[in-house]
Amino acid sequence: MRNIVKIFRSYCFASIVSAVLLWLAFPPHSLTFCLWFALVPLMMALDRCPPSKGFQIGYLSGFVFFSLVLSWLLCLTQWFSVIAAVGVVALYAYLASYFGLFAWFYSRYRSKTWGFFIAVICFWVMLEYVRAHLFSGFDWASLGYALFKQTRFIQIADITGVYGVSFIILTVNIVWKDWANSIVRIIQEAYKPDQKNEACGCCYKQKLFMCQFLFMLLLLGATALYGQNHLKERLEVLKSGSNPVLHVAVLQGNIPQDKKWQTPFWHQNLETYIQLTREAAQAGPDLIVWPETSLPGIIPNQDFYFQRLKDVVEEIHIPVLCGTVVAYDKQYYNVALYLSAQARVVREYLKVHLVPFGEYVPGRHIFPGIMQLIPIEDFSAGRNHVLFLAPVRHKETWRFAALICFEDTVSSLARSFVSAGADLFINITNDAWFPGTVAPIMHLQGSVFRSVEMRRAMVRSANTGFSGFIDPWGTVTQFVQDASGRSLEIKGYAVDGVLMNRRKSFYAVYGDVFVLFCLALFICFFVSALRGVNKQRTG
Repeated sequence: MRNIVKIFRSYCFASIVSAVLLWLAFPPHSLTFCLWFALVPLMMALDRCPPSKGFQIGYLSGFVFFSLVLSWLLCLTQWFSVIAAVGVVALYAYLASYFGLFAWFYSRYRSKTWGFFIAVICFWVMLEYVRAHLFSGFDWASLGYALFKQTRFIQIADITGVYGVSFIILTVNIVWKDWANSIVRIIQEAYKPDQKNEACGCCYKQKLFMCQFLFMLLLLGATALYGQNHLKERLEVLKSGSNPVLHVAVLQGNIPQDKKWQTPFWHQNLETYIQLTREAAQAGPDLIVWPETSLPGIIPNQDFYFQRLKDVVEEIHIPVLCGTVVAYDKQYYNVALYLSAQARVVREYLKVHLVPFGEYVPGRHIFPGIMQLIPIEDFSAGRNHVLFLAPVRHKETWRFAALICFEDTVSSLARSFVSAGADLFINITNDAWFPGTVAPIMHLQGSVFRSVEMRRAMVRSANTGFSGFIDPWGTVTQFVQDASGRSLEIKGYAVDGVLMNRRKSFYAVYGDVFVLFCLALFICFFVSALRGVNKQRTG
């Protein structure tokens, strides 16, 4: 019994090591080199553990990882009491199940075959896809996002989405895992020279490892070459100046969350953004962007603040995109308002993808008592993918989409806007719910990948940061910064020229074809893996 406990503890230790290594690859540490071998300890443990314990070991790794990388979610407890902590821990528990399912599949069907090698990689990709879409989706902390600063390496996302990057990362991890197992086996044989080995089995394993290693090199080389070609294209486009440019000013008011919705502070909050608007107007931008819900009050209940905004727009004579809350027929909407240079509301976008427990409470009508625990009013979701006419000084008509809050983390929604004709993304968000945490940086990861996937520039205006500009190749060109170079939790504005692009990427046109390709590979190679398992069990 003691031996069993000792072995299980070693499995747990390996799973926790993998979780910590994965966490180190994400902000705030961003030690991305850890990403290439982070899952090695977990998979080495799964190679030796009984299949019945695979799920538990993977689940433990997933729970530790998500508890660390998403620890900033616990900041919600200061706004929604202890019930928020229960919800956050429940989220960790749910997300950990994906690691558990991966580990269960790995330990249940493990075999030294090419079929298993491909099947297990595809299974991870499919799990990430399901997690990004099931129950309204939660795409944060997918493996590929950790490489958001590796611009050359993530260009492949315009074909595969973020899932292609995760595919490559897992491939490298499995190859290094097999290499590490070989080293361990050599060491064991050195200490146990009398132990007999099957020569043919070793020969087969060596051939398999060489095939896997060559596959990894081919994958990495092709990805790097593809990325390099696209970065050359970027330089050529910037040098030629052929694409029209929209000059945009983004504002960052840095309004603390505890003052944002308090009526006594509304006038002060509004004046902060009005001051920034006047300062930014002196640079002569084509458009000025305010963050999400930066206009205080609810339209039409508090029209005084809205009238104040219109007066300023008439004064500066520059169009403004502004986030606010609008009430229609006793329903509340998170809205992006577009005011023309004449201070007329040209168009509005009602947020389509709402955040569970942030903008609505699932099951409120089924469990009415939950209202007493989470005292927030539900927002209603918009239904239309509204586009705005960009004020570009160009003979052609160009349009942009306003992605509100975390909508820039939803690839399917961004793709819908591109299909509707969006040539540019503008993300207006708050991000003040999580002060002093890495939440804004992780939010930025989604924006970078949406830009690469759709080949659309992304303009970001956030209440507390990051506010700035991302070009269609995922390069951050400018942020709002103070004199010391800080971008988070500061007040300021930035102005930059944004490239408009109409050419659609493969991913924008065909969507998640790569995931379907992985599903097809999984089905084909899973059959091969099953045959390998049966041979090993009967041999």
